[in-house]
Amino acid sequence: MKKTVILIFLCLSVVIVAQTNNYPIKTIGSKNYYIYTIQTGDGLFAIGRRFNVTQAELHNANPGLAEDIKAGQEILIPVVDAGRTFSMPQYESNNDDEKYIPHTVLPKQTLYSISKIYGTTVERIKELNPQCVDGVKVGTVLKIPISNSNTPTQKKHIKTHTVSRKETLYGICKLYGVDINEVMTYNDGLTENIKEGQQILIPLPERKTTTPNTSTVNKSPQDSEDDNDFIEQTNVQFLEQLPVWQNRNVTKNALNVTFLLPFMTETVDLDGISEKFVSFYRGAMIAMNDLKRLGISLNVQTYDIGKDCTLLDSILQIEKIKQTDLIIGPAYKQQVSVVSKYARENKIYTVIPFTSDIHPKDCHNYIFQFNPTFNELHTIVAQRMVKVSNKRPFLLVDFITPNRRGTSLMNKLEEALQENNIEFSKIKIDPSNPDTVLTMVDYYNYTNVFIASDDIRDANAVVGALELSKNSYTLFGFDKWSNAAKLSPKAYLVTLFSPNVSVSYIEQYEDWFGSRPQQVDVPNYDLLGYDIMMYFGYAARNTGSGIEIKEPVIQSKLQQSAFCFMKKKYGNHYINVNHYIIQWNGTNFSTPTRYK
Repeated sequence: MKKTVILIFLCLSVVIVAQTNNYPIKTIGSKNYYIYTIQTGDGLFAIGRRFNVTQAELHNANPGLAEDIKAGQEILIPVVDAGRTFSMPQYESNNDDEKYIPHTVLPKQTLYSISKIYGTTVERIKELNPQCVDGVKVGTVLKIPISNSNTPTQKKHIKTHTVSRKETLYGICKLYGVDINEVMTYNDGLTENIKEGQQILIPLPERKTTTPNTSTVNKSPQDSEDDNDFIEQTNVQFLEQLPVWQNRNVTKNALNVTFLLPFMTETVDLDGISEKFVSFYRGAMIAMNDLKRLGISLNVQTYDIGKDCTLLDSILQIEKIKQTDLIIGPAYKQQVSVVSKYARENKIYTVIPFTSDIHPKDCHNYIFQFNPTFNELHTIVAQRMVKVSNKRPFLLVDFITPNRRGTSLMNKLEEALQENNIEFSKIKIDPSNPDTVLTMVDYYNYTNVFIASDDIRDANAVVGALELSKNSYTLFGFDKWSNAAKLSPKAYLVTLFSPNVSVSYIEQYEDWFGSRPQQVDVPNYDLLGYDIMMYFGYAARNTGSGIEIKEPVIQSKLQQSAFCFMKKKYGNHYINVNHYIIQWNGTNFSTPTRYK
């Protein structure tokens, strides 16, 4: 399949090659250290590479050193031999299929985060390092298992990447999820001082030819090489009329999109949180390719804005961003206020993909909030529960220790039941003694039971008591129960995400980036990036007088999410309140049905 070339602009500082002998030297004990003043755009990774020292050595020389270093801050850097190299020593192994390498624990690292770095398990690390069964300490050297299948001798799929303006080698490697040292081995003479237009070979794991598991991967009947089959008609409509983008010079369906995401390519990301946003952007790139197939042209610029507002403030001074049609991002609450003000002043529609905590003063006509608060979402969900229940009596089961998500939905359900004059009772129980629930259902014949907790343990406690009930009933609860050991013969579970990964999406992802990450939690960030880019890329239509967002006809082709925006009464911005209902029939779950 021929790929669309997508131009990506990463707003990163140009790496300055330092002459280490020009820095003042401080001697502490028997060791010498350079005194280095942090420059704007510096990151600990780049500094370490520049001075030929490891991250562990930087942290040892500067106890308490935080990842969010500031310009003007002074740090100590160990003086090392100029010819020093970082060849990774291997431990002895009696197993030809597995070798072990040392890893020095850095601040904030856990056994779990370390296991993810090396593609192993916490249990395997504990087995090899019994002294760390109860956790790890900074500076501890661990023995990490590395199998031969994960070494550079593995077959690779080579992708050619053309360097865009202001990209760095570390940023490129992070985007593709590959090791910077391995990239250098595939590109003779490559250094960090890369230039725009330079071509770099990126070694990716060779794509495996596998048959998708039909229980988790559903191929839609509309999946086809014919682009016309990609578009599916639907009767879904927005709840309210959405406004038109004014003063936009747009032709031939072209859309100018700006991504503002915290890739943290120039900052040491000890928590590993940036990987989620890299994954999000990868999914968006695949959506860009699919939109191109549909004849929709995109001009995309992408900026790394970090976690705070330091980089963001300077990035928003770039004149070109004022001409964008759509901003996707940022991720963090403190950044939303800055971007919201910018979007209002420049009349730019902005999608906030992650945080639901948006201050009322930052809510206006140009903001689309993907992630709703409990208050907005549960108002809609409660109304739908009443409709599904056929307006029969409800028993609301609360707990001595409240569950935040469960209590929120219970309160909205109580309001909806009162509005519809439906009989209900509310009880509060101890999960260790749930017999009161059985008494209420049998004696008062409540036909609907809502459990106000998304905790599987609470659900199992109540359902276990109800197994003895002589009456039939319908259970209402949450998606986290889908792995519960027992459910009633009839249950309705609410979920925000309904993974329905198409074969074509998996093939594209593996072709571009190797295998998809195995995420236990939902949402999957790459699917989230795909859905948001696909939806808004197709929803923006040229009207002659500007761009108007209209309901796209591709809802059913999205991978994980669906969208139904309503206008918040006081905030005057748009909130996505779509959700799914999954029904358990005693044997398996039904196909999720979306709200609108």
